[in-house]
Amino acid sequence: MKALFNSTTDEHLVQDAGHILIEAGSYGLTIIWYHREEKAIKGIQTFQYVGTDANEYPAQIQQVLRALEIEDQQVRLLYNNKESLPVPVEYHPADADARMMGLFFGNEEGIMYCGKVQGDDQTEVIYRVCAPVARYFESHFPGIEPAHATQFQIAGCTEGITCTIYPNYIKVFLVQHNVLQLVQYFDFQTPKDAAYHLLNICDIYSINREAVSLKISGMIDPESNLYSELSRYFLNIQPDHAAISWPDSMDASTHHYFSQLTAALS
Repeated sequence: MKALFNSTTDEHLVQDAGHILIEAGSYGLTIIWYHREEKAIKGIQTFQYVGTDANEYPAQIQQVLRALEIEDQQVRLLYNNKESLPVPVEYHPADADARMMGLFFGNEEGIMYCGKVQGDDQTEVIYRVCAPVARYFESHFPGIEPAHATQFQIAGCTEGITCTIYPNYIKVFLVQHNVLQLVQYFDFQTPKDAAYHLLNICDIYSINREAVSLKISGMIDPESNLYSELSRYFLNIQPDHAAISWPDSMDASTHHYFSQLTAALS
C-alpha cells in the first residue's frame, strides 16, 4: 500500500488513545487512533491500494496492520466501498439485497452487509464488500461487526451538496428541501471531471449552483487545481470542520481531510 497521509508523530499519544477506527474503502485504508471520552483524535494514517486486483488487497492490508501493530487489538471497522445503497426499511425485503446489488453494480462476488442509518430507524444501508477483503477482516478480527460510512455521513448532511474527495473518485450527498435526494460515488481523473459531475447534479435537480452550499471534505487543498476548478462554478464552498480535537501535528487547514469520518468515532 502507498502511504498518503501520516499524522501519528507522537507514538505515546497514539498508544494512549484507547480506540481505533479502520475505514476500508474502495481507495484503500484510513486508520484513526482516538479517545472516545475526550472526543479527541490522537493520530491518523491513510493508505492507497497499489494495483486494481482485489485478490492482492488482503496482503497489502496485512502488511500495514502488522507494521502498525494493530492486528491483535480491538478495532471498529467501517467500510466505505462504492457498492452500497441507502434503502427505506419499508421497501427492503430481507431476501432482496443480492438482487439489488446485482441490478445497480453487477453480479460480482462479494459479502453482503446491512446496517441502520445513525439516528434513523427507517433507513438502512445495504452494501457488498469484495470477498477477499471481507474474508480477511472476518478471519483476522473474529466477531467484528462492520458498518458502512454512509450510515454516519447521512446523519451529518445538511441542506445542499456535501462532497467528499477520495483518490480518483468523489462521494456526493444531496439534501434538497430537507430530504435526502442522492448518495452516489463518481469516478474522476481531472478537476474538470469532478466539476462536471457536480454541475450535472445541479442540472438534474434544478439547483442554482451559485447559491447552493457545497460542503467539502477529504483530500482537497484550497490551493489545488481541483479547488480552483470547483470555485469557478460554486460560490459557496465550505470546507467541513467537525467539532473534535485534532492532533497537534495537523494544521487547521487540513482538518477537513478526515472530518467525514468523525461522526463514526463513538
